[in-house]
Amino acid sequence: MQLSEYLQLALVIVGLGIITRVKMSYMKRTQVDPNINTFSPAEQHLRIVAFTLVGIAIVFVFFPF
Repeated sequence: MQLSEYLQLALVIVGLGIITRVKMSYMKRTQVDPNINTFSPAEQHLRIVAFTLVGIAIVFVFFPF
């Protein structure tokens, strides 16, 4: 395996882990207060970071090094 393939796997694992953690945090908050229907600013920021990491991994698919 090339270095870019290792980076792809690591970025996807970290990105999906962050997405899962944010979703779990959101679900905990909605269990306490069912009227919550949006992500908190911190959760929204983490979602952007996570999707950026997954996006970078997808770019590495097309540009191996």
